[in-house]
Amino acid sequence: MNQVETNEYWVRTLDLMHDIFQLFWFIVRPGNLLLIVLLVGTVLLWVRPDANGRLWLTAVSGVLLLVTLLPVHGWIAQPLEQRFPLPQTLPEAIDGIIVLGGIVQNETASASGTLAVNDNAERIMVSAGLVLRYPQARLLVTGRNERHRTLIAWFEALGLGRGRLAFEAESRNTFENALFSERMIKPKPDEIWILVTSAKHMPRAVGVFRKVGWPVLPYPVDFRSLDDESLTDRLNVASNLVRLANVIKEWIGLIAYYALDRSDEIFPGPVIDEAKRSQNTPAMKACPWTRSTDCRSRASRPLGVRLQAMIPLLSGFYVASFQFSPKPLQR
Repeated sequence: MNQVETNEYWVRTLDLMHDIFQLFWFIVRPGNLLLIVLLVGTVLLWVRPDANGRLWLTAVSGVLLLVTLLPVHGWIAQPLEQRFPLPQTLPEAIDGIIVLGGIVQNETASASGTLAVNDNAERIMVSAGLVLRYPQARLLVTGRNERHRTLIAWFEALGLGRGRLAFEAESRNTFENALFSERMIKPKPDEIWILVTSAKHMPRAVGVFRKVGWPVLPYPVDFRSLDDESLTDRLNVASNLVRLANVIKEWIGLIAYYALDRSDEIFPGPVIDEAKRSQNTPAMKACPWTRSTDCRSRASRPLGVRLQAMIPLLSGFYVASFQFSPKPLQR
């Protein structure tokens, strides 16, 4: 197989995995899954009255009531958001800032001619502050559809010239964010790059950046599990299902990335290498997740071995979910 055939095979594989996950997530997304259960229960009531149709409908009602009255999404999100705390001290100088996309609402921005963003807006707000703090650092925004003229104009209004601003506009998911960005920037081993993304998304993002051999300094934003909502604020089923879906997607993503060898840890956390970076010291040459000195030469473990290793870890997460006691996060 020549280089062209290898590249085509690699592209087809990425496309296939992306499509499979999108189909899987469409089915298991909480709102869609509840709708499927609701339809099954309704059909059973009409076709087979003696079946368990009422049980299915009762289960849907119970889940909706639970999600509405209790901050379930916050409880599930807190282990993710507390995994990487904000760095207490930042280096005196850095080489660049990476902002993961999923920010710009392209259709609205194109129609209105002004920048339109979604709930992930804190990513560019915080990155703007970091750009002003580090006037020599480069800024990389990664994600398909993020290279919009309104976002470019917004950064240029802050004084960020075209020489410092770069876009990686082909990636469709977190794995491709890290893979394509590393190929584009080709960071040197001693460079320091800050990674900005939502707090609940940070564990999965750090895991894949480590996997491609690019240790980063995590800077989490967009803490949603700390929202102090009253009962009346929580009486919004649609909003609660959306937030619950976003959190569940992260947990599924962590498991899937570990199983597919896109991350070497099922629940990546802080390591000594990143702590040293926060003190503005050169990064260790060894990979932060293994004892190897070559991040790209690590042999992948078979899928069966990885799935077998996940069993005790998932059991621990299941038990911890009932014992977890939310604590306020120090910003």
